[in-house]
Amino acid sequence: MKDLNRVFLTGRLVRDAELKFTTSNRPVCEFDLAVNRPKREGDGWTEDTMFLNRISFWGDRAESRAENLQKGRLVFVEGSLRMDEWEQDGQKRRMLKIVAFDVQILSSPRGEGGGSAFKDKSFDKPPDDLVSDDDLPF
Repeated sequence: MKDLNRVFLTGRLVRDAELKFTTSNRPVCEFDLAVNRPKREGDGWTEDTMFLNRISFWGDRAESRAENLQKGRLVFVEGSLRMDEWEQDGQKRRMLKIVAFDVQILSSPRGEGGGSAFKDKSFDKPPDDLVSDDDLPF
């Protein structure tokens, strides 16, 4: 059996995405995604732990989506885990990143009719045309 390195996340951008270009002029879009983790307390669930995930999205699709990846937007990310290692001030550093294969925008920024970026416990409704009835297997 082959190894599997695949990540699926849905969360909100904590700041606008940053578009950069490598020395060979290859576009890379970087952003931080906040994902809330519910925790069981007593008879119910509370949403109290937020995880920040550093996302890197490469290529032409990254360049075309970068301007729409704004703070507060709900997005879906599919990608893989990668460990970046470097040395800074004589100390070895490591950071776990997600290299995105696909990024889908699921909502408008929170400032456009929404509430606080991470306090609202309801999820934004995805567009009606995201999945048609013909795509469902039942």
